[in-house]
Amino acid sequence: LLFLASFGCNSSSDSQHDDLIAQLKEVTDQVIATTHVPGVVALVADHARGIDWLYAAGLSDIPNNIPSNVFYTFRIGSNTKTLVVTVLLQLVAEGLVSLDDTLARFFPEYPGANRITVAMLCNMTSGIFNYSNTDAFAQTMVNQPDKVWSPAELVDIGFSRAAYFAPGMGWTYSNTNTIILGMIIEKAGGKTLEREIQERIAVPLGLENTFLPEGPDYEGETIHGYDGVD
Repeated sequence: LLFLASFGCNSSSDSQHDDLIAQLKEVTDQVIATTHVPGVVALVADHARGIDWLYAAGLSDIPNNIPSNVFYTFRIGSNTKTLVVTVLLQLVAEGLVSLDDTLARFFPEYPGANRITVAMLCNMTSGIFNYSNTDAFAQTMVNQPDKVWSPAELVDIGFSRAAYFAPGMGWTYSNTNTIILGMIIEKAGGKTLEREIQERIAVPLGLENTFLPEGPDYEGETIHGYDGVD
């Protein structure tokens, strides 16, 4: 799953907070100066204290030496899980899904589907192997970085490996769980996950620049992610 967001707010600070803002800026600059982090976009919003500070440091594109920009789109990665589970719980509230439902109700073809519940998928107790921990997935990411993975492909990788433990008998972080939840949302709600997130979260909260893309291409400049930056 790929979820993207960009901030579009103005930086402001009352004079009484100038020292605090200066310290925040210094800390952010030090992250760039002393670590391998290529770029940072920092936001501190404390309306009770009158602080609304937005700041970019470092680079958004290393090879082209493009500075970080607060208006660029960036991937929020695993924070997407919060959005997916929020939509799932809304469907539960509407009676379209139950946390006690087994995976077999939606995808009976998966191993152990009659023993894995929706609740287990939500709280990472299903035991299903994390597809992103396989060598095959890692090698494909390196050799074919533009490959577009279907949810079913990723879930198949997860089920191709032995489970970490029997359903409900342990806890392990696994991206496969959330991919399956997205598939359940689409089957139970009858809409794409992209549309569900847009209609149920982004629009009601006024998140005009937050979206789950339907493919690898989208408009706007992006902040690039890097692995193993030296």
